Amino acid sequence: MEIQSVGKNSIYEFIKSRKDITNFAYRKISDQTLRNIIECGSWAPLPKEGYEPWKVNVVVHPTVKQMIAELMDFDIGSIISDANADLVIFRKENEESDRDDDLISIGAFIQNILLFAHSVEDLGATLINKIQDHSDEVLKIFKLSPTEYELIAIIGMGAIDEELQKKSKTDGSRLPIDNYVDTF
Repeated sequence: MEIQSVGKNSIYEFIKSRKDITNFAYRKISDQTLRNIIECGSWAPLPKEGYEPWKVNVVVHPTVKQMIAELMDFDIGSIISDANADLVIFRKENEESDRDDDLISIGAFIQNILLFAHSVEDLGATLINKIQDHSDEVLKIFKLSPTEYELIAIIGMGAIDEELQKKSKTDGSRLPIDNYVDTF
């Protein structure tokens, strides 16, 4: 899996070309690739200097993936169990931090991860964020305290199954920006 070169002139098209990939072929993602992806995420804006509000648990073991998948509905559980790696993202609870600031920073962290994963040839990823109902159970799987961590999202990633992805019903289209932008 090689990183694609993205020039400044093509960054617009590169960002627009990122789509959620939910169909994965079995192929291991190297530890170094996973580390590079997470490191790129860490270059997100921070809520305050030296404070990174996220914790990431990288799940590659089939048993742990299945434990998480069984908590979710069938479609989401299938994505989690089929992904080559799942990044389970938590917010670190901190009395000195502002939750809203932390969430904005974690959102940028997640977007950086999704974009960098998109830059790796044949690698796809999807954001799974409808998981808060299962937060306590996921925290228990990792033996994390709900007073110290808050489950935010899971990113499923893996080698793209091109055949299945072509059959996928989503086209990734967006509303025209005039639907949500006003200029004053």
